[in-house]
Amino acid sequence: MEALAALLANPPIHQHPINNRNPPLRKLRQQLLDRNLLSRDHHSKQCFNRLKQFRRITTRDEKKADNYLAILTLASIITLAIVLKHALVQEALQRTRTNIQSLTTTLNAWKEVSKSTNSKDG
Repeated sequence: MEALAALLANPPIHQHPINNRNPPLRKLRQQLLDRNLLSRDHHSKQCFNRLKQFRRITTRDEKKADNYLAILTLASIITLAIVLKHALVQEALQRTRTNIQSLTTTLNAWKEVSKSTNSKDG
């Protein structure tokens, strides 16, 4: 009871944070959110945005649900093929870069060997 009376007599002064862009609640919320959940949410939004690029899906030209589902499935397959093609191209480029680096290293090693052989002969 005495502590409550002392607190009421001298209330603490609340100081506002200097950075108002990120208040403490927002920081706490960001820490609590699961990164994997955010990543899955981002990927699902990307998927829907890609599907919206197909005009027949966006405007829903098909009247029957079965036909709409067929068009949606076809668009999903096309989108998946494009994404996989892009991933395969990126993987091939990475393999090519790695091969070029290893060939460059081998070439430099051969140059060093030939220099040392030429200097011993001379």
